[in-house]
Amino acid sequence: MITVLFICEDNTRLGQLAETYANVAGNGVLRAFSAGVAPASAIDPCVPALLARHGLSSAGLEPKSLDIFLMPHAPIADRIICLGDDLAVQLATGDFPLDMSAVDVWQMRTRPSCLQDRLSGEDQFRHLCWRIDEMLRAMPVIVPAA
Repeated sequence: MITVLFICEDNTRLGQLAETYANVAGNGVLRAFSAGVAPASAIDPCVPALLARHGLSSAGLEPKSLDIFLMPHAPIADRIICLGDDLAVQLATGDFPLDMSAVDVWQMRTRPSCLQDRLSGEDQFRHLCWRIDEMLRAMPVIVPAA
């Protein structure tokens, strides 16, 4: 199984959407997590509705800190995806011991208002889904364990 970690600023929107979709689209060969550099106390209230419109559940989603994925017994990510250029700069110059040469940066509009407008939120979600589908197509074929 391949493990992917999506990193965003506060883990309230983009990371949650990416984690949820990747876990479903990954169909047992990919396990996705998401985390934020400065996690908020709750996910954006638009996220459950957006996921529900696409037949996806938001059960169990909550913002998580990147710190928990840097602990010794945390899942080790085979792939780290940073959702946003500004965040990539912050990670490269910040206190997080990430090898930035191993981090993919997906350019995303990350301002807080992006999901407040339903159409904008749908566009963000479609873009994430497209990027995740492209990532999955490029991965080696892995047969899920029975």
